[in-house]
Amino acid sequence: CNHFFELFSSGFFISGGLRFALASFATMTQLLKQTAELDLKVGVKVYYLSPKTKSWAVGTIVEVVGHDKVNVADQEKREEKYTVEKATKVHKYIEKAYDTDSDDLFSMSDLHASTLLFCVKDRFELKQKCYTRMGDIILAVNPFQRMEYNDPKHMPEYFDESNGAPHCWQVAHDAFRNIVIRDLNNQSILISGESGAGKTETTKMLMDYLGAFSQHNSRHPMQQETCARVAQKLRDSNPILESFGNAKTVRNDNSSRFGKYIKLHLEARSGVIVGAEMVTYLLEKSRICVQGPGERGYHVFYEFLKGTSPQEKARYGGLKEAEHYKCLNQGKTFTRKSTDGTRIEDDGKEFGVLIGAMERLGITAEQREQIFTVLAAILHLQNVEFGTEPTTGKAKIDNPEVLATAASLLGVDPEKLGKTFTVKSHTPIMTTLSLKNEAEDMRDAVSKALYQGVFDWLVTTLNEAIRPQGPSTTTKYIGLLDIFGFENFATNSFEQVCINYTNEALQNHYNQYTFVEDAQECQREGIRCPILEYPDNAPCVELVDKPGGVFTLLDQECAFKLGTDEGFAKKLCEAWADKNPYFIAPRSTNYDSFGIRHYAGDVMYCTKRFLEKNSDTLKDEVREVMAASTAGPLVRALLGPSESAAPGIRRSTVGGKFKTQLQSLMKELRATQSHFIRCVKPNPECAPGRVDSGYVLVQLNSAGVVQTIIMKREGFPLRVVHKDFWFRFRCIAPKEDRKSPTTPANVVEKCGRLIQAWSWVYKYTDKDYAIGKTKVFMRPYVSDVLENRRAAKVRRCFRTMQPVLRAYVLRRVEHRREQERLRKAQIEAQKLQFANNDQGTIATVARERKGFLAPGAVALFEELAMIFPHFDLSVILGVIENTQDNREKATAALMDMQRQRVDKHLPRSMKLILDLAGLRVEVQERMAAKGFSTKEQVFGMATADMDAMGLNPEEKKGLTAIIMSQQSNWVANERLYQIYPLQPLATRVPAVAPANPATYIRSSSSGRLAAGATARRG
Repeated sequence: CNHFFELFSSGFFISGGLRFALASFATMTQLLKQTAELDLKVGVKVYYLSPKTKSWAVGTIVEVVGHDKVNVADQEKREEKYTVEKATKVHKYIEKAYDTDSDDLFSMSDLHASTLLFCVKDRFELKQKCYTRMGDIILAVNPFQRMEYNDPKHMPEYFDESNGAPHCWQVAHDAFRNIVIRDLNNQSILISGESGAGKTETTKMLMDYLGAFSQHNSRHPMQQETCARVAQKLRDSNPILESFGNAKTVRNDNSSRFGKYIKLHLEARSGVIVGAEMVTYLLEKSRICVQGPGERGYHVFYEFLKGTSPQEKARYGGLKEAEHYKCLNQGKTFTRKSTDGTRIEDDGKEFGVLIGAMERLGITAEQREQIFTVLAAILHLQNVEFGTEPTTGKAKIDNPEVLATAASLLGVDPEKLGKTFTVKSHTPIMTTLSLKNEAEDMRDAVSKALYQGVFDWLVTTLNEAIRPQGPSTTTKYIGLLDIFGFENFATNSFEQVCINYTNEALQNHYNQYTFVEDAQECQREGIRCPILEYPDNAPCVELVDKPGGVFTLLDQECAFKLGTDEGFAKKLCEAWADKNPYFIAPRSTNYDSFGIRHYAGDVMYCTKRFLEKNSDTLKDEVREVMAASTAGPLVRALLGPSESAAPGIRRSTVGGKFKTQLQSLMKELRATQSHFIRCVKPNPECAPGRVDSGYVLVQLNSAGVVQTIIMKREGFPLRVVHKDFWFRFRCIAPKEDRKSPTTPANVVEKCGRLIQAWSWVYKYTDKDYAIGKTKVFMRPYVSDVLENRRAAKVRRCFRTMQPVLRAYVLRRVEHRREQERLRKAQIEAQKLQFANNDQGTIATVARERKGFLAPGAVALFEELAMIFPHFDLSVILGVIENTQDNREKATAALMDMQRQRVDKHLPRSMKLILDLAGLRVEVQERMAAKGFSTKEQVFGMATADMDAMGLNPEEKKGLTAIIMSQQSNWVANERLYQIYPLQPLATRVPAVAPANPATYIRSSSSGRLAAGATARRG
């Protein structure tokens, strides 16, 4: 009883529920042990870590073994009994420790890995809910089937925030609001998880939501056109990238074999998506030549072979089915499931989707022909077989007809292409022939380089199609990172090192963003912060990318002429064995492997062909042969120029390039506000509606989910700089503080008094907020209270200002009506004045004047009449006579007259806008003739209107930028009106505004206002 009382009085039991509010992980372990000793006895229901499944299960204690162990009988299989340690592998079962209907894991009263696992499992299997919230983080379990709540028809529920259920759309919505509403900096959304967890599908859903939400916020023609165009191009880019960059693996039928970071550029004020760009990372080129059992190559090869007709296959060198090509039949698998797992994907149908997407993105038929010609050539190249010359032991080509077919498709000399395989090096003094395996390696290198060239060309073309057209000074972006998940196969090679290094770096960013920065900021601010042991994998990242690490030693071995894979592994073991806890030395004395203890598990890497994959260089002879290709400009440029390095300068390596690229990505991510979606694969079989507890537990532990919950729940997720906090909430501050001047010296005290002033009403305590040295820290409840009070105060202010605003609105309405009447009258006058001269009338007048004018003057008259179609023909004749048939003088005189006419019929502000957009005078005259004579009319123009006016591309670009800017202002004003709407007047306002509308405005508090007073208040 005394022991129990100590726990109770120390705050261990709070509000009837068990919760952890601990100063350190050591303290938590100690209290868990004490609780176990107190409560874990025979007959007690517990969670236990099953030795069989390596996962938490529910059971009952049937025997206490000594002081530190118990025998537990499984709840489902009573005959199964296990002996487990009490301290670390048993956790007492608490009724209603979690609520499956609660969307937020923060609501769990018992924060433990076992309860977390069962909460996620029950929500997924019993409630069919794959999304769970962890504060700002979304946990997404891949359902492997179509879920009704993922249907796009439910997007509007998140537009207006009427649906509070957790969803990946909520993350996109928050990122959008941070830029458009809160005016924060660039945002990034990191979608992480292992292969098959649903990262790619989640990324597509985020892009669809942001495109739809942007269109929802677009209320003007130019904005709607821009949103629709960019959204459609982003949708069209998906099938292209998936066909050329995705493949079937043993873990995932649609696995992305490359990483991508997509930036969606928004016009910051309106939220209109004006463009996008993407960066790709580390395409897995080895898959072009080799696949493991149960795997396929890239989708595009199978789609290409299924979707082409017999006539087309004959044109591509007599193509056959996928079973006939060595680069496609190694996995003995030729079909794949759809993303929802309900059917076998039709590769022929997908090829039609691919062609349609390429057409809509502007990839011409000629370019498509060259791309598929290269794919056919790769298939034939991979079927080229090599033998050994009996006399020399060197390589020879056993089927030269296949090589000739590939060379014909590539438009190169087959003999020269064959020599790049069979000749290792050539100098004026000596020629070295290749061995069989060296020839095969060079054939594979050429195939991989060709495919990489096609992929890079497609990415460049996609970027050109979706890149923002206007200036980027007013845009911000939301970045979507969809990158390869953690991999651990039976045999792991160089690609897996790069992939898992990427995941380590991203996990480190997650740790820094979630744990380290949180604790460091609280320490800098001088406020309390829960101190937890968080998973810090920085030493693991340094093992790979720091000087002396994996990449550095690999590059050094590649630079050494006699370097070998075994030499690299030996140097790596000598440098890191027993010096870094994350390094695993090989068990045997053969230096052919090494291991790394990754955050998601231990992985052993086979170093065979590491040097070859890291170097990945082509001979200059190959580039010279391809540069002479007759197959088209795209094919000639695929391999690029020679990479010969100057003396003393090392060639760039794949690992070095990738490390630099990833470090640049991490620098960019740290400069943005990050949002996280943690994707979870429920079972290795990709079966819908089922959770494999052990499989999921590994992912939850490695992702740091439990530590995230504890820290976020006990911390302060909302933090605002003192100055910004006071500026936003000063309207609800105590009266004395509002009236007194605010200085850097007293702003901290004012913030403290403001937040304390409302605590007695809403019953929050100093545990719910903290005043730091530079920021105010709050829990969500406190922020919601202050925001609601502020909104109520602002609404009261707007109601007080109604009469003035209503008067202004009535004056504007009457002014616009008058302007519309004047505009219509002006249009009628301009129709007469700006009548176009047709060719028949010009020819008739020219014939009539032929006897009175010199032949040169008649030709000049016809030319000028066509250049200035809106001028009266008699005026043009008069100008020609006055300038004595001088073409330059006549043209200058008519240009000056045209400018005067445009200036006369266009308001000065309107003329300045058109000049700023760079519109020609004749275009401005044409717009005036068509009735576009006011700023409102120009700002409402659509692309079709510009085409009708004859604007060239540069003029359209300039005018579009101005229109988009103005429409953004309109959207911002409309959004402000939605947030703080004008209330109806208490007194009746006449339907038709009088000459002085202020005389009809009545104040709700002070009676009738004088017109002069109203004007002064306005």
